[in-house]
Amino acid sequence: MKTRIIFASIILQFLTVPLWADWTACNIGGDVGVQIQITPLDKPDGTLNFTLSATGAPLADKTDDLGFASAPAKLKGDCEIVVQVAGISAGKQDWAAGGVMLRENFSAGSKFFAAACTRGHGIQNFMRTAESAAVATQENCADCTPPTWLKIARQGNHFTSYKSMDGRIWLEISEADVPMKKAVWVGVFTTGGGGSPGADVAFAHITAREVAGQ
Repeated sequence: MKTRIIFASIILQFLTVPLWADWTACNIGGDVGVQIQITPLDKPDGTLNFTLSATGAPLADKTDDLGFASAPAKLKGDCEIVVQVAGISAGKQDWAAGGVMLRENFSAGSKFFAAACTRGHGIQNFMRTAESAAVATQENCADCTPPTWLKIARQGNHFTSYKSMDGRIWLEISEADVPMKKAVWVGVFTTGGGGSPGADVAFAHITAREVAGQ
C-alpha cells in the first residue's frame, strides 16, 4: 500500500523534521512566522520526490529567508546534486523560486551557490561568496519555466550550474569560485518571493552524491 505523508505548517525560527529518505527540512533566517510545509510524493523510479512550501523574502540580501531540505549528512569534497523542478505554484511574487543549493552552514548569512527556477524571471544563478555578503544574481534563460532540470557540480572551491530539458543533455548556466569548507550541506530550497501565500515547489528525481577522482 502506498503511503503519502503530510507535515503540517511549521512556525518556528529553526526546526528540522523527518523527510522521505532521511532528508530533513528547516527554515533558514527570517522572522518567526515563516512557514514550511513538506509533502513527500510517490517515487516510482526510486529517486527522491517531494514538494517544499515556504514563504520568505527573495534571495537577494545579506541574510536568507527560505526553506531548505537537505541530505541527511554533509557531502565532503567534490560532489553534485541533480533535480527536476517539476512546478511552481501560481502567485503574484515573480521572485518566488525553487532550486538546488550547496551551502556552508544553516546560518542566514552562510556562503552558498545555487541555481533556481523563478516564477517570473526564468532560471537564475545565486551565490554568496563571503559570510553575510550580499547575494550576487545572474539570469539565464529568461523564458524558461518548469519542468526544468538543474544540476550543480563542485570541484574544490569551483562551482558550476547546469540546466537541462531531459536530465541527460546539460547546458552550463554559470560558474564561480566560492571558498567553502570541504564538507557542505547539499539540498533544494524554496523562497516565497516576499509575500503571501509564498510558493509551493515540486521537486522530482533528486539525487545528491560525492564524486571521487575529480
